[in-house]
Amino acid sequence: AVKESVDPVVLAPDEIRAGGALPIAAVFPTIGRYAVSGLQSLQGARLAVEDVNREGGVHGRRLRLAEYRTGSYFVDARHAAEQAAGEGGALAIVGANSSSLSMRVWMPKTWL
Repeated sequence: AVKESVDPVVLAPDEIRAGGALPIAAVFPTIGRYAVSGLQSLQGARLAVEDVNREGGVHGRRLRLAEYRTGSYFVDARHAAEQAAGEGGALAIVGANSSSLSMRVWMPKTWL
């Protein structure tokens, strides 16, 4: 039997670190079955970062929300989290908005 592989759908920001800001990654689906609630959750994350920055940031440093827009498949969320934590250097990750996606954001590969 031939096993088909699925390529993750992830639209990552060009640069996550900018101007000394603390990088926070947002991993939310904006394509597929969870897109509507993913977009709503992403907007909520944007508002939260704006509020923190308006109050002076964290110990005087602004937050930068790096948006990782994904599809609604767990492979997408996992790949985005790996990008954000690895090469992106995110200090924290918020998302995703469904338990099936969120489990893959934090779950080590060895558990899969």
